[in-house]
Amino acid sequence: MHIVVVGDKERELTQRLYQSGLRLYAPGKVAKILDPAVDVLKVGEISFPKRSDPTAYLCTDKLCSPPISDPEFMAGQLQELLTTLSKKQAMEKLS
Repeated sequence: MHIVVVGDKERELTQRLYQSGLRLYAPGKVAKILDPAVDVLKVGEISFPKRSDPTAYLCTDKLCSPPISDPEFMAGQLQELLTTLSKKQAMEKLS
């Protein structure tokens, strides 16, 4: 699980999103901030858009969450992502 926050490292919202990501429990979790002013907005094969406001993404090796701009929604997005991933894996087993 990668938790990627795209935003200016000096902005309060960027830091709040990052701290919210650090509080999430996910085995093997890696959390990072990508600052568009200095970083390439890419992790592995996944590229992230530059947006006007800081945004977080929760990504597995199969898919990423929609953009998250409110730290309060991050835990819910993680659950949705894991549920979607489980359903997708179940469907792949049936194929």
